[in-house]
Amino acid sequence: MVGLAEALSLNTCITSLVLSGHKLGGEGLQALIGAVTQLTALTSLDLGSNDMMAEGAEAMAVIVTCLTSLRSLSVANNKVGSLGLTKLIGAVTQLTVRGT
Repeated sequence: MVGLAEALSLNTCITSLVLSGHKLGGEGLQALIGAVTQLTALTSLDLGSNDMMAEGAEAMAVIVTCLTSLRSLSVANNKVGSLGLTKLIGAVTQLTVRGT
């Protein structure tokens, strides 16, 4: 995960990032927060099927609030539960309000 975070931090002009199906889990997403939040040009992020759970959804909420250019987010097939979903909805709502 450290290698991926380092690579992302060196490529801040990325506009689309697909990390679906890598089973990152909450811990993996936590490790990526610093790098992904620096991707200011990112418009599309796919984190489907990553065993995200509630912990990962909270990490995603942090990431989403930092990505003001984000227009597409996929978190399909993750068992985030009601708490995780609430966190994600709050983050996306903030992003949508700021972007309008």
